[in-house]
Amino acid sequence: MLTPVPPSRALNAVLLLVAALTSLLATLAPLAQARPVFEREIAPPPLTNPVDVALDSQGNIYVLLSDLSRVIKFNPQGQYLLKWGALGAEDGQFGNSYGIAVDQNDNVYVTDYDNHRVQVFDSEGNFLRKWGSLGSGDGQFSGSQDIAFDTEGNVHVTESTNGRVQVFSPTGTYLRQWGRGQFSRAHGIDISPTGTVYLVDHDANRVRIFDESGTPLGEFGSVGTADGQFANPRGVKVDGEGNVLVTDTGGKRVQKFSPSGTFLGKIGPSYPGALGVARGMTSDAEGEPLRD
Repeated sequence: MLTPVPPSRALNAVLLLVAALTSLLATLAPLAQARPVFEREIAPPPLTNPVDVALDSQGNIYVLLSDLSRVIKFNPQGQYLLKWGALGAEDGQFGNSYGIAVDQNDNVYVTDYDNHRVQVFDSEGNFLRKWGSLGSGDGQFSGSQDIAFDTEGNVHVTESTNGRVQVFSPTGTYLRQWGRGQFSRAHGIDISPTGTVYLVDHDANRVRIFDESGTPLGEFGSVGTADGQFANPRGVKVDGEGNVLVTDTGGKRVQKFSPSGTFLGKIGPSYPGALGVARGMTSDAEGEPLRD
């Protein structure tokens, strides 16, 4: 349960959905024997290793599966709608993807880590475009990690190896980059409606705060398992009130902070149904946090 802030209806529903259906949970029974959360059985494929989730303007849920190299789409009630993707390097295929986001037009952006690119699809999974290649130059990637949209609709992509954030137009035109030398290993990223950027520095066990141009504004966190500390954090999301939620992989929990980094509460690791390995998350149309 969330302490001291009670978990929301939306948070409860999606937490229990994904927690009950994924093998990320260390104590989860085999998926075929798991108790279904929704009134209907969800069609295959199973959610064997979800690493990130996103919602569109209609509340549909997009779950990114790293091991199956697929995107699975559900309606707001959790009923299976469609899937796309396969392991590979062709258009519409993925290699160990970690980040997914949906723009204001309901186009779906996926960071394709092993293929060092970003791919874009419409809401039905039809391939639209891609950009990126292996390298350290402008517009190139060495492990495209996570993705977020700023207040102007531009796309910010973290790179875990090159140690930077690159900024692109929605169509993939390179605009600028920031962050070199300011963090050790960039993972999750999210941007508040006011333009504050929160970036998970995985190896340093910190969340670093920037403006949209990359100017440092602050940081919070340290290594450990106490409240406000992290053990290999990965995902970050700003909720509708500007508070910051961070998935703490080693701590098997989600922690909640004020915009300036003051600890407010947590979910897990003793949440009913158990959180296993907490990774990515998103929020619903009202800004309520949801996690994978």
